[in-house]
Amino acid sequence: MKRIATTVVPKIILTLWVLFFILNPFAIFRNGIPQPSDWILASIFAYFFLTGIAPVGNLKISLLSKLQYFVIYATSVNTLWFPFIDQTNERFPTLVHSLFYIFNYFALRSVFVLVNAFKSKFLLYTAYGIGVSMILQVALSFIVGSTSSRNALFFNNPNQLGYYALLSGSLLVYLVRAVKLPMLFQLTSYFSFFYLTLLSSSKAALAGSLILIVLAVLNQGIINIKQLFVLLVAIGIGSYFVFNNELGSKLFKYSLARFETIGESKDDSYEGRGYDRILNNPGYMVTGAGEGGYYRFDTAVKEGEIHSSFGSLLFCYGVVGFFLFMRFLLSIFKGSSASELLYFLPIAAYSITHQGLRDSLFWVFLGVIFILNEDKIVKRLAQIKQRLGRKNRKPSLVTPPADIQNQQ
Repeated sequence: MKRIATTVVPKIILTLWVLFFILNPFAIFRNGIPQPSDWILASIFAYFFLTGIAPVGNLKISLLSKLQYFVIYATSVNTLWFPFIDQTNERFPTLVHSLFYIFNYFALRSVFVLVNAFKSKFLLYTAYGIGVSMILQVALSFIVGSTSSRNALFFNNPNQLGYYALLSGSLLVYLVRAVKLPMLFQLTSYFSFFYLTLLSSSKAALAGSLILIVLAVLNQGIINIKQLFVLLVAIGIGSYFVFNNELGSKLFKYSLARFETIGESKDDSYEGRGYDRILNNPGYMVTGAGEGGYYRFDTAVKEGEIHSSFGSLLFCYGVVGFFLFMRFLLSIFKGSSASELLYFLPIAAYSITHQGLRDSLFWVFLGVIFILNEDKIVKRLAQIKQRLGRKNRKPSLVTPPADIQNQQ
């Protein structure tokens, strides 16, 4: 199919993109079944596929190529293991696990097409989509009466709500470095992120959110006085909500009690998260055990996957798959400064104890990081090329004056 310029993408696609964020928290079906927001993304994929619109830019194409290698390898591992795994009691056939990576490959690809087509407007719409989505969830929590601690709202479990809040908050904090948002909208969005995290009472999300708040104040506040003011006001509003409001006080006390018990409960141990499979079943570490068929392993958690993104990658796809994914991930941060690299820490902290690779919002976050780094990389390469051109440039020959020529 012939590729065509990305500038012909209609604005309705950008509207669908915002709708994806708004619908993202609504999990109508059980875990693993495509949700309404997934169908919105799928419709965007379908449009780009049918029209032949593809991302442009050597860096984007190179990054997608690295992700392709991982997706192909993961699909191959699951396909090879499929005949040897009893699928009778599996929630999903082993082959289905590969579809998550294939789907999110196209999610990242769509991010690059959209930014090619709409430039800074894409980043602005993304920021508004995230903020509106979080604010809407807060409003609905009061309307439907879902304001108790350890709540899932419209997700299937509280950890999903916590991960959504953490990803949304991280995206917004990262985006405000590149787009201008009204102060009131920022304040409301930051408060919504804080409230939703408390509502979920997810220990991993609480830990990640604490890291994010500290990073935002120390990093962005130092270079942007206005942003420091916004962040401090948001923290002030959050503090007032916690200490001078009955609901806020109850949510905070419950979340704090859970946070203080990190490491004490059984599922906080490395066995409880499934890490013991790696040590107890080292034979799978070369090429990977594939996903599913958990009855095969010597482990404390007899059912279910390893509760870790990094642990799942290493065990399910071995050192080969882990290397391919990490090569892709490190390329995302190429060009990032040390302070910018720290913005991945909250998500990384969550990923140590939860499997978060299937969430499309995670891949959107990676795409936004890459986009904001890409311009810096291009400029840096241009400067290097210019310097090399100056060094290789031969000195011009100057014709001597006529009187000197006559003397010669």
